Amino acid sequence: LTAECEIIELTAPTATNGCRDTITATSEVTLPINEQGITEITWQYEFEGEILETQTQKIILEDVTKPTVVTENLTLELQADGTALITTSDIDTNSYENCDTDIILSLDRTEFNCSVIENPVTVTLTAIVVNKNSATGTAVVTVLDKASPTIQAPAAVIANTSDDCKRNCSTTDALDTPLINYNLTDYTI
Repeated sequence: LTAECEIIELTAPTATNGCRDTITATSEVTLPINEQGITEITWQYEFEGEILETQTQKIILEDVTKPTVVTENLTLELQADGTALITTSDIDTNSYENCDTDIILSLDRTEFNCSVIENPVTVTLTAIVVNKNSATGTAVVTVLDKASPTIQAPAAVIANTSDDCKRNCSTTDALDTPLINYNLTDYTI
């Protein structure tokens, strides 16, 4: 008997004895059977308290159906350090496996930076089940940068002037250059 996920009931085999009595076999198997692979069941034919014969039956459970991968697109913002990270739970929306076996999810890309701002990136979500069946699905990740740049003004300058009471004042001072930081890139103006 072959199935993919589980066997929830079995039909006991029957036989007839020399007197044409129908004998139904019994077994001590515990149902449901849901362990992947081969399970052997021993059936016993008993008549008037005596075991006349035994018979074995192989149950083969083999999950051959690939998991179903369900994804959703994602839009996210860069963090203050100019990066963005995602996990499988950001992309996965209840991927599943037909035998309710645990699936392992992974992404081909989880890190983003300012080089992909507003340029959609396709990521692949892979689902693998214990028996090595696998499937993939894709989603589009769009990275936005809504962080404001920071500006570092030059240090304050106090100018002392000389006043000769003839309205002739003069001073010379040099100001530092302002620094603008936008996503960890420094610009000077």
